Amino acid sequence: MTDTVTWEGSQMKREGFVLNLLCVLLALAFLGVVVWNVIALGTVTNFLTIDSLFLTVVFTLLALVLLINPIMSLRDAGVLRNPLKRKGAEVTAEQLAATTPAIAGSTGQAALPAARASVPATTVTKRTARTVPPDVENMVNRLKRSEENQS
Repeated sequence: MTDTVTWEGSQMKREGFVLNLLCVLLALAFLGVVVWNVIALGTVTNFLTIDSLFLTVVFTLLALVLLINPIMSLRDAGVLRNPLKRKGAEVTAEQLAATTPAIAGSTGQAALPAARASVPATTVTKRTARTVPPDVENMVNRLKRSEENQS
């Protein structure tokens, strides 16, 4: 049984590699058609025709669509990183467990994550175990005092 699992795992890796290789080759072929189109036309006035622009846009779009799978595979393998993710935004499971309270026997006060460590310790926590910023706490206190004065 383990031989089958090992064989299937290696088979899947091989299929993924072949798929990525095929996608990259087709994308390069499409980009080659775009480059050939630009070079063959020669001048800008010949390039700015409906047919030439259509060919350029369609083949460039096809190349980009075909490159999605190899790029995602490289990102999943850890070769590429996400350019939109901030450097400090990665949270490990241990850090997540340390910042959230246990459900059973919780005191209702969660540990502050590193990004919120600058919030003063005098903040009030709600039943949802979220900290309240000082300015919101001041507004709540003012509303409570105004309600007490009206009564």
